[in-house]
Amino acid sequence: MEGATTHDRTDLMWGMLRGFSWLERCLQENLAARGWPPNGGTESQIMTFVAAGINRPAEIARRLGLSRQAIHKATKVLVERQLVNLDDDPSDGRGKVIVFAPGGAAHRDDATEIVDQIMDELETRLGTRRLNTCAETLRLDWGELPIFEPRER
Repeated sequence: MEGATTHDRTDLMWGMLRGFSWLERCLQENLAARGWPPNGGTESQIMTFVAAGINRPAEIARRLGLSRQAIHKATKVLVERQLVNLDDDPSDGRGKVIVFAPGGAAHRDDATEIVDQIMDELETRLGTRRLNTCAETLRLDWGELPIFEPRER
């Protein structure tokens, strides 16, 4: 990235992390305001993956860079709260998939409504063009992770 300053490069990573944290905190605070117990970060991310159609615990663990045990522990909390179930994987009898539990419908409905309201608020604060550009950029497939050779020092 010729011409990019170190500050510009760290701004992207920091900005994405700050934005993710803001979104997550906003969702959790609004769920709490509606009387729902708070979800931890991993539990919330599992719910997001399942909503996106990614429901195999091993795949979620891989994408989050966590152990399968950590995903199992977080999933157990969600099962106890009746937000998800662990079902047999129809394509692999040895595995399980995480699916939304019928008993968690009211929680999911509230979360969906809150996310819609968050997006409306961000559109008001940031503008439609900026929000759409950000969303379009983040939807792009960034490809496989590159592994770089060290630069000469």
